[in-house]
Amino acid sequence: SALLPAADALDGAWPLQLCRFCALQLSRCRADPSYRPSSFCPLRLFSGERGQVRAMLGELVLCPQNNLGVFVDGLLCYGKGEAEAGRL
Repeated sequence: SALLPAADALDGAWPLQLCRFCALQLSRCRADPSYRPSSFCPLRLFSGERGQVRAMLGELVLCPQNNLGVFVDGLLCYGKGEAEAGRL
């Protein structure tokens, strides 16, 4: 699957139940102890389970590093540009 890490990216310490996104976050945490991972997981977002989808949408909104952008009629109404402009 496209969301799973490539076999050569695994160093034997990776839990195989992690999706690629979560595995990359774990890698960043190991490389930079000050990095704060989000609880977002794309597999949970697209799981089709209402509670999981709702929780992951909440995680996207709570953590700016997830790069969520919301557009209305083609205009950014929530996202990185809005936060930098102080409009959130």
